Amino acid sequence: WGVRTEAAWLAAVVFGTFPSVVYFGTQAEVFSLNHLFVSAILWVCAPKFSSKNPYKRCFVLGLLAGLALSHHQTAVFIAPLGVWSALSSCRASKTWSALVAGVGGLLLGLMPYLYLSWVDAARPDSWHWGDPSSLSGLLDLFLRSDYGTFQMTIVKSGEETFSSFSQVMFLIESVGAEFLGVGLIAALA
Repeated sequence: WGVRTEAAWLAAVVFGTFPSVVYFGTQAEVFSLNHLFVSAILWVCAPKFSSKNPYKRCFVLGLLAGLALSHHQTAVFIAPLGVWSALSSCRASKTWSALVAGVGGLLLGLMPYLYLSWVDAARPDSWHWGDPSSLSGLLDLFLRSDYGTFQMTIVKSGEETFSSFSQVMFLIESVGAEFLGVGLIAALA
C-alpha cells in the first residue's frame, strides 16, 4: 500500500495489542479467522500485489470474499475495497474473463453453505446453525436473519432490545476509548 515498513509494523502492533482485539482474538469464536480473511483480502487488494495475472488476482479475491462471507458477515465491510480491486484487475485485463474468474472464486468460497445443506440432508440428526434444508432457510442462514444481522443486535421476544444507533455508538465509544491512549503514545512517538 506504499507505507514504510516501520509504519506498517507499528500499525500492526498497535491494532494487535488493543484490549478488545486481544480479548476477541483469544476467544473460541469467529474473530481470529475473520481477521485472517480480511487481512488476506487487504494484502491481495494492495496496489503493489505481486500477481501480474489479473485472472488469478480476481479469482483469489473472489475466493477470499466467499470464504470470509461464509465465515462471518462482518467481512462485508471490506467488500467495497475488494470490488474496487477486482474491477481494476478486470480493467487491466481488458476482457471479461477476469470478472468471470472472480465470480467463480466467490461461488467456490461460498461452498460451505452447500456443505451445510448436504450435511442436513445426509444426517438430519446433526447439529448446525439455522435451517439449511430449503432455499429460503439457506438464504436466512446466509443473511443471519435469525439473530438480527441488520438490526445489529439479537432480537428475542420478552427481552430488552437495543437500537442500531445505540449499538453503533457503543462501538464508537469503546474503540475510541481504547485508541485514545495508544493514539496519544503513537502521536508522541
